[in-house]
Amino acid sequence: MKVNKKSTLKAKVLTAALLVLFLGSCAVLIFAIFTGQLSREDKKTPTESTAPVETVINTEDNTEASSVSFTEPVAEASTPAETSASDTASSANSLGTSYDAQYWVEHEAEHGTNGLAVLFGAKTQGVSVNFIDGNRFSVNVTSYNESHEMETGTYIFTTDGNIELRYDNSFIATANVLETKNGTITSMDFPMSFEDTTLRLSLAD
Repeated sequence: MKVNKKSTLKAKVLTAALLVLFLGSCAVLIFAIFTGQLSREDKKTPTESTAPVETVINTEDNTEASSVSFTEPVAEASTPAETSASDTASSANSLGTSYDAQYWVEHEAEHGTNGLAVLFGAKTQGVSVNFIDGNRFSVNVTSYNESHEMETGTYIFTTDGNIELRYDNSFIATANVLETKNGTITSMDFPMSFEDTTLRLSLAD
């Protein structure tokens, strides 16, 4: 009978200890679950709050980009006004119909003679440049009392009031206006389509 009492006492003690351990572990588990949920909520809070901040920054960047794109075309709008002003200035002078060549400029500077016979042939009686309707010009050489068309091309006034010559052989040169009278060009240096051959022209009577 004594043996049975001791065994039941030990069993009760073990049972109580197991209950304490079980309940303690359950309490720890429950506490861990609750504290874990609280920590997750804390972690979510900053990420949710940062999203609107990024949206505001991006909106500001887009606003700056759009303001720059609107300011750039405004500067370019002034170009047509400048072009029209220069065109008006270049058309202030007008051309006569026919001009006589007085001398070959480069030859006269070097040798002191007009050099037209050297340039166009010994029988040359005169050289003239005619400006025709449709922005055409022709260089004519008179010899043996006959006029021969030597070179032709088109012309336009440049922005500085001089005349751009576009020969039919694709050569391009610029005639420099020297004198005008009442808006009409009376004298100019007229380059031919070969090197160092400039004619000094004066308005024909």
